[in-house]
Amino acid sequence: EEEFDLPDLAQHVTSMMHHQASEKRLAMQLFIADDTPVQVWGDALRVRQILMNLLSNAVKFTEQGHVILKVSCSETGIRFAVEDTGMGIESELARSLFEEYGTVHGKISLDQGGTGLGLNICKRLTEAMGGYIGVLSTPEVGSCFWVDLPLRRAGGLLFSESMPQEYHQNTLWVADSFAVNRTLVVAVARRLGMSVRGFDRLRDLLNALENDKPDILVMSRRFFLAPDTQSHTGLISGTAMKVAVSCDETFSEDWRAPADLVHESWSWPLDQRELSLILTRLLEGPSGEQTDLPQMDTPQLTLNVLVTEDDPVNLKIAEHFLRNIGCEVMTAVSGEEALARLAENNLPDLIIMDRHMPGIDGLETTRRIRADSRYDGIPVIALSADVMPEQQAEFIAAGAAGALSKPLRPEELRDLIARHVEVTEARSRKV
Repeated sequence: EEEFDLPDLAQHVTSMMHHQASEKRLAMQLFIADDTPVQVWGDALRVRQILMNLLSNAVKFTEQGHVILKVSCSETGIRFAVEDTGMGIESELARSLFEEYGTVHGKISLDQGGTGLGLNICKRLTEAMGGYIGVLSTPEVGSCFWVDLPLRRAGGLLFSESMPQEYHQNTLWVADSFAVNRTLVVAVARRLGMSVRGFDRLRDLLNALENDKPDILVMSRRFFLAPDTQSHTGLISGTAMKVAVSCDETFSEDWRAPADLVHESWSWPLDQRELSLILTRLLEGPSGEQTDLPQMDTPQLTLNVLVTEDDPVNLKIAEHFLRNIGCEVMTAVSGEEALARLAENNLPDLIIMDRHMPGIDGLETTRRIRADSRYDGIPVIALSADVMPEQQAEFIAAGAAGALSKPLRPEELRDLIARHVEVTEARSRKV
């Protein structure tokens, strides 16, 4: 057990799965109840592993709509609920979901990369921590998988019940086609004491702006970049109104919010604490002043990395993290493919190696790499769900320079890379 920040953990897992949801044009959102403690005692690694599995499944079996992680208090501790608008499950089949190698969607499960092990592992971990897991589901409507864990409170609440209503004279409008995004903005704005109006269609918003202006306008990027908006920029420029742009996809590198129109921008999901701070900054900042979200100090690593991982979700997550810190990424889905890539003289600066793969596993692949003098100086970093010290020691003995546990955490990956690889402006090896 360790003390950890519960909202930070929830924010982290939703952010990790967000890119997978955005590829399917799904809204992914995080709701944390006001009376949820910020600091709790428990096994943060295993809680994260359970939530990652539940969120991954929800995205796999949802084709439109949303996936939401809700965090709240329960009679026994903390309840996590993953809600989706997917295909749902018949009640008589739901009982078998948590059995080992149990699947209920047949060929669809196999096509989505399901093994039938994930939910059974979640059940075993939940019960090992003294908790309970279950599901409520309706075919063609969606599912809600919930986990109750006896996490002990170690700090204050997310929001104090005595939070002052400082901004009751201010108004906020939110325009977004996703109801879950509007709901979160409305909830936070009302907690701040603001009067709120929501719009799910751009035309309705533009018509309203012809007659009135709010103090804060929160728009989805889809609405902000729509042709109708571009032809009506006079409605949102040259006024005291503060404009914020939210995005369900990661902001593309070639798009930057115009400083003369947009005062804040962010990518979903975002928890209530961060959103509350943003809205407060908008209200308190001088009119027309650009106030940027604080950016994480992420050093860019100009490296070529070979990621060897057979799970497509884990592979995409690793690619996403590495590219975000400036790395070029090659991929292999087996030990055989990794060795073949190296034999082609595509020498990377770093290799990230999964342990459990079909054919040659990660341990044997690492041994073969270390036995070949052509690959001297290329560190191998192990990545595995095996977190016991003796299991990680096996990888080190095979020749790995370091070991990371799943689910992957970007700050740990970046720190481990920085310890084992010399970072330079340009690399001499060719990809």
